[in-house]
Amino acid sequence: MKFLVQLVIIIFLGIPVYAQKSLNALRIEKPVKVDGKLDEEMWLIADKASEFIQRSPRPGKNPSQKTEVSILYNNAYIYIGAWLYDDHPERIMTELNGRDQGGNADQFTLHFDTYKDGLNAFEFAVSASGVQLDSRISPGNYDRNWDGGWYSEVVINEEGWFVEIEIPLSVLRFPSTEKQEWGLNFRRLIRRDNESLYWNEINPKISGFVNQFGILTGIEGIKTPLRLSITPYFSSYINRHYDAETQNASIMTNFRGGMDLKYGINDAFTLDMMLVPDFGQVVSDNNVLNLGPYEVYNQERRQFFVEGTDLFEKAGLLYSRRIGGKPIDYDLSEEQLSGGDEIISNPLESQIINAAKVSGRTRSGLGIGFLNALTGRTHAVIRTPEGEEKEIQTSPIINYNVFVLDQSLKNNSYINFTNTNVTRAENYYDANVIGTNFRFSDKSNNYAAGGRANISHLYGYTDVENNTSGFNTNFWAGKTGGNFLYRIGNNLESDQYQPNDLGFNRSPNNNNSYLNFEYREYEPFFKFLDFSAEVGVNYRRRYLPNVFTSLSIETSVHATFTNFLSTRVWFEFSPVEQKDFDETRTVKRFIYEPEYHSSGFSLNTDSRKKVMLSGWGYYYQTSQEGRNYVSFTLSPRLRINNQLSISTSLSGSNSHNNIGYVSNIEEDIHFGLRDVKSFTNILTTKFTFNKEMDLYLRMRHYWSSAKYDDYYLLGNDGRLEPTDYNDMHDVNFNSFNIDMIYRWIFSPASELSIVWKSSALNSTDQVLYNYFDNFSNTFDANRDNSISLKILYYLDYLMLTRSRNTI
Repeated sequence: MKFLVQLVIIIFLGIPVYAQKSLNALRIEKPVKVDGKLDEEMWLIADKASEFIQRSPRPGKNPSQKTEVSILYNNAYIYIGAWLYDDHPERIMTELNGRDQGGNADQFTLHFDTYKDGLNAFEFAVSASGVQLDSRISPGNYDRNWDGGWYSEVVINEEGWFVEIEIPLSVLRFPSTEKQEWGLNFRRLIRRDNESLYWNEINPKISGFVNQFGILTGIEGIKTPLRLSITPYFSSYINRHYDAETQNASIMTNFRGGMDLKYGINDAFTLDMMLVPDFGQVVSDNNVLNLGPYEVYNQERRQFFVEGTDLFEKAGLLYSRRIGGKPIDYDLSEEQLSGGDEIISNPLESQIINAAKVSGRTRSGLGIGFLNALTGRTHAVIRTPEGEEKEIQTSPIINYNVFVLDQSLKNNSYINFTNTNVTRAENYYDANVIGTNFRFSDKSNNYAAGGRANISHLYGYTDVENNTSGFNTNFWAGKTGGNFLYRIGNNLESDQYQPNDLGFNRSPNNNNSYLNFEYREYEPFFKFLDFSAEVGVNYRRRYLPNVFTSLSIETSVHATFTNFLSTRVWFEFSPVEQKDFDETRTVKRFIYEPEYHSSGFSLNTDSRKKVMLSGWGYYYQTSQEGRNYVSFTLSPRLRINNQLSISTSLSGSNSHNNIGYVSNIEEDIHFGLRDVKSFTNILTTKFTFNKEMDLYLRMRHYWSSAKYDDYYLLGNDGRLEPTDYNDMHDVNFNSFNIDMIYRWIFSPASELSIVWKSSALNSTDQVLYNYFDNFSNTFDANRDNSISLKILYYLDYLMLTRSRNTI
């Protein structure tokens, strides 16, 4: 009861309890030359932020080096000057990397919480080698894909290194008030010591980050400038497809043009529109052999859908890969294909016609977002035995919508409403999901409670029985700050919950409860810089029928040693048999899974060294003799110099005597006893010419095989029974991809890129056990090669109408 009373008091009367420093910005009349020298008179008279405090490796301790920062401003720009003194300037680390990649270099970072809500912030960072990094911060999200157009210069001399930054006001969003008061913090990273310093202390015992900022005052009389920019693009492609069966190659060329438009509707809200998009240069997906019951989750890499989407993704209802994804009728049915028909082409993606999003946050902390995207009809081309070609529609016109209301509250708290909708033309079904999620914390940020509640609805089916509704609830509470932490929670999903038309949910129909306890030690002791230990219990049931499915207990220990080697060890076991409803691919049938225990470890060596090693290992053993699983990953990295680094990642797994689904024939469900092996080899090379130009090469070979030894029939009691079923299900799968990307940022937010992509897939029923035989076979498979050139040019209204230093 006391906790609930505290929550109510916090929400309405919450008062910050953290010590907050304050810095006053100085208005200037003369222009500032951004050269990193900081020799103008106004820098000498401006207030200085100093007395930084360690966040790591020794929280709360004094810094090893002196740091000072000042802020100037005028009607168009904010200027930041940082004096990063160093007793040993020759030891300042200056590895070069591409934009938004820090690498092994000292770094200076500033954060603006322009609406002072303690939740959201802009981040701008510059490394000692001059590389820029920027991002948008929101609860649970660190959006490094956001790019603003701003300027910076770095100078290194015998006193240390110095940074001068110019940020156009058009890059920021801030309230339309005469006097501004923003949340503010600065961070300095002294890389050789892994020493992270903050101006306003960031206490690791307190939950949250932005809520621990200091205050920026003194900014008055500025107005939100017209925020209008366009980024037109032109791209050209040469695509070559090699058909291994006919040994013929075909070449196609393609030219595209379009643009992105950003318009500041007012001081808080921005329209971002994409016209005739081109995503042909994104890094290739990691193709895998999927023998399981769940859909493979692919990371979103398209710039429009990863930049500034934190508000839309906050409720967990948006999986933007659905937009322009696999057509709904890609897997052509028997009714659509006649005997002897040949598929000439069947696009794996739908064409996005346009997309737009409006987002922002009011002065009262209300975030509002609206995202809309439209995809066109998609067709497969079929050739009949008579040689006639015809089109079969695989996807209609589809409209996607996401609407969000997100209210920031005191003390790192919020409440959110999200609606997603998918509307399909013609005789296809539609989908709608409504949800809310929230988090309430006390004013010390030591205790919190949160959760979500979603309702899904499928409608528009001709067969009304398919028009279904479902729900999902998730509630948790616990201690989130201090040394001792705990959390208790429950996640409930009905059997009809279906958010996957625009979201991602592996499997509904669950009722899962959990309880976790954790102890964290933030202060160095003995040979440790930090240490944590955790234990948890997970209890799972089916929603319908309401039956037990599994129980597991897990524990883990994590530590970082004084040599900056970090490691984690974990152990998990289940003392009882489990009921697996998912692997049967049916709603009411299940298969018993035996008791098990598993253990694993991970480690990362000191990233400052020229040679760094990271990796992990995992072992899983059931109570059935001979049935086990082992996997590993080993990832060494060699930094040859400040411009060139090479890394590789070797991973493998072996599932021995695995039991898996193979078929369902007239409700006879068959399982197979199999050995499943996989091996992945990734080679990555990065060469950075300078802070504006870099070259990236990634090669990935993936091999996986499944060899079946016996088959079984699933009994109604969940046990396996002998069967005479003996179809062939052996599979040997190979995928090989090359992505080589040259990028030149010739102006802020403008770039030229040249990309070579090569891909090959090979799948047979003949299992090959030699790795090199599998690798060589990819060169005999169908192969696609693409070389493309793309030019983006950022045009900002302020840049076109005034010089950069106009006051």
